[in-house]
Amino acid sequence: MNKTRETLSKIGLLRWETLSITSVIALVLLAWYVVYPIISYQWEQSTAISKEINFLKTEDMLPEKSSSIRKKADKIDSLLKITESQQSFNEPVIMKKMYMLSDSTGCTISKVQIGEPVNIGSGVEIPVLIQGAGKYSSIGKFIDGIENSNFATRVRQLTIKNDKKGDLGSIFLDFVIMESSKR
Repeated sequence: MNKTRETLSKIGLLRWETLSITSVIALVLLAWYVVYPIISYQWEQSTAISKEINFLKTEDMLPEKSSSIRKKADKIDSLLKITESQQSFNEPVIMKKMYMLSDSTGCTISKVQIGEPVNIGSGVEIPVLIQGAGKYSSIGKFIDGIENSNFATRVRQLTIKNDKKGDLGSIFLDFVIMESSKR
């Protein structure tokens, strides 16, 4: 009888250990397949809500930031205009503007010659001579670009010759850049 009792207690202990291990495994699987996805979903939702709140906060501050940025941009723009007006008689700047204008209109400039500034009355004039070639429409756009540039100009002489290649011509342009000496 004692032997039977020992055997039953061993079996009961074995069942208890098996039941404990099975319960632990079941809890781990429950946590992995049920609790973890729920927590992950809640984390994603809270992160999304947090991002929306931050976006709304920045959206509320947007008018203040945009007016500050606009003031800075206006200040930079005014400084740029002042700098450009001061550099209008800077020879490299004039050369660069002429070549950029010729590239944008499709003309080919072969020579840009900038003369010495001449005081005339209350202003200053800088003579500029340009030689180049291009289609007649490109030459027209180039001359229009010079006349409508950000500095005052006066065309003194314009000569366009036919190169006998269809609608291609060579150009000789003599103009002056004018600026009032009052700044």
